[in-house]
Amino acid sequence: MCEVILDNAQESAKYIFPAIQKEILNIFAVKVREKIRKDIGNVKFCILVDESKDNSGIEQMAAVVWYVDKEGNVKERIFDVQRVDNVCFLTLNNGIMNVLTRFDLQVQNLRGQGYDGANNAWGATNGLQALFLKECPYAYYVHCFAHRLQLALEKAAKNYGPSPLHPGAQVIFNPPKRKTRQKKILNGDVETGKGANHVGTLRGASDTRWISDYNSACTLIRLFDPTCLLIKKLGTCESSDDYSVGEAQDTDEKIKSFKFIFVLLLMHKIMGITDTLCQGLQLKSQDIVNAINLVSTTKTLLQRLRDDVWKKKLESIELFCEKH
Repeated sequence: MCEVILDNAQESAKYIFPAIQKEILNIFAVKVREKIRKDIGNVKFCILVDESKDNSGIEQMAAVVWYVDKEGNVKERIFDVQRVDNVCFLTLNNGIMNVLTRFDLQVQNLRGQGYDGANNAWGATNGLQALFLKECPYAYYVHCFAHRLQLALEKAAKNYGPSPLHPGAQVIFNPPKRKTRQKKILNGDVETGKGANHVGTLRGASDTRWISDYNSACTLIRLFDPTCLLIKKLGTCESSDDYSVGEAQDTDEKIKSFKFIFVLLLMHKIMGITDTLCQGLQLKSQDIVNAINLVSTTKTLLQRLRDDVWKKKLESIELFCEKH
């Protein structure tokens, strides 16, 4: 292909026009789907569907297929991503059926469907799963195990108030003023660098994804000193946004308190244990027996943390406070 392009293309051809690039990407996408479709053949398969908004706020639906190839290997492949007008179950159903029909994937070969816990997906009467069950009674619905774990952890955590990571995250990651704040912060006091010299990026905490809080805790612990410097600078810089300055000053006091450090390191330990379970539940080769063993191991580790590790944990907190 390279020889054909180099020999026949004009010397001025750079293929950087957006329409040309989209056309090339579309050709690649079609070729990949055709390869996946050929690999599936006429065997039974499962679908996983999730929807989310892109950076422009437009709803998108991603469809993933699960199947076992001729060698007996479990394959998980993203098959299609398409924009949808809304996330109504009829809209999602039409989008999925369009993909299946276009590539001759028979609904009668469907043996499983997996979504998150949204009513439009799992509703037994007016949900996406109900529509597919009418077409194929063997398309059993499974609520994503990792999502169920997420909901359980989120519910348990909310009983004890909001995440301790959110105050700092709100100051640093408030979208409307993010660029302005970065300019104020990065004027020579905090070196970011590139490549191997890149210090790192703080991750914003989330109200809906427990795993994002774990990532936030990891990066905040690793970048604790630069973060304190950053927040302190936000609280002292000249700005017309008095509320943000006051919020930064309040956060500067909170983030250096023993209570914040204690909760941060404790949550980091707890979420590290549950994150292993979360990642394990998402393995494409996972089965129910191993999943149950993972849950049992996680419960044992959490109980051990509660019973035996307090003294060591307090010592590590003291060391962290002394270091910083």
